[in-house]
Amino acid sequence: MVSDPHERITRPDCPRANNSRARQVSDSGVFSWSMCGCGCGTHRLVPGERIADRFVVREVIGEGASAEVWLADDDQDASHQVALKVATCTQFCRGTFTDEERALRALSGSGIKAPSLIAAGEHDGAPFLALERVNGHGLRDLLRGPLSLSVTAIIVSQVACALETLHARGWIHADVKPDNLMMDLDGETWLVDFGLATRDDLVDAPVLGSPSYIAPEHIHGHAVGPSLDQFALAVTAVELLTGEPPWVGASPVGTLAQILHQAPDLSGVPERARAVLERGLSLDPAARFSSVGAFAEALAGCDLCDA
Repeated sequence: MVSDPHERITRPDCPRANNSRARQVSDSGVFSWSMCGCGCGTHRLVPGERIADRFVVREVIGEGASAEVWLADDDQDASHQVALKVATCTQFCRGTFTDEERALRALSGSGIKAPSLIAAGEHDGAPFLALERVNGHGLRDLLRGPLSLSVTAIIVSQVACALETLHARGWIHADVKPDNLMMDLDGETWLVDFGLATRDDLVDAPVLGSPSYIAPEHIHGHAVGPSLDQFALAVTAVELLTGEPPWVGASPVGTLAQILHQAPDLSGVPERARAVLERGLSLDPAARFSSVGAFAEALAGCDLCDA
C-alpha cells in the first residue's frame, strides 16, 4: 500500500491537530508536522451569505485542509464572478493568508497567468481573499493518462514563466503540483493557490505541502530558494509524462525518505528527457538549473531531439 501522493502536510499549530491526524516523526530527527483537516470551530459559509457587503457566495468549487473556495457574485462588477477563498481553520490560515495576499500583490500588473487579487479582509473572524476566477479546469482533473513530451514541455514552459516572475519579485510558490495548475478555455496553464507562498530568503521554513513534491533542502530544514519550485516543477513534469510522481512511499514520511535516499524512478520518461529531469530533481539545489526558466527551456529542447 502506498500513500496518497496528493495528501498535504500542514502545520502542527492548529489547536485541534491532536484530535485529527497529528504525528511526530523522530526516526530522522527532521520532521515535525501534522495532517490537519479540522475546522477549528470556524464559522462555515452557507449559499447566499454576503461577505464584506460586496460578495455573495453561491457554491463551493474547491476545498482544502484549512480553506474553502466559493464561487461568488461581485456587487461591484455584475458581469464577473470571483473565487472567494475563506479560511476554515483560522489559527492555521491567518499567517498563510497574509503571505498569500502579499505574494499576489507582488504579482499585481505582471500579466502572468495567475489569478489577480480583487479584495482581502475578514468575515466573522475568518480571513478571506477574493480572487479572479479562472474559467477552465484543474490540470489534475484533466489528466487521463500520461501526456506527450511536447504537451508536457508546453505546460512546464507556461508555469515556469509565472514562476520566473514570482521569483524575480522575491517570492517562492512552494506548492507547485498538478492540483495547483489550471488550464483555461484557450489551453493556457495558470498557476493557482499561493497558500504556501513564502519569501525567498526564509530560513527554517516549516515543512508544508504534498510529500511527493517537497525538495530535499526543505525536508532538511535548510534555507529555501527559487530552486525549491524548480524541483517541484520537475516532479510535476515526470507525473505528466508517466502518470505518477517519481517518489510515492507507503506513507508521507516514507515518501520524504525516498526523496532523500532513492534515485527518482524515471523509467517511464522518454529517454531523451531523462538527463534534464534528473538535473531538475537533483538533491543538491546548486546542481539544478540556474533558474526554473532554464529548466523549462532545456525540457523544451528535448522535444526537438530525435526520438
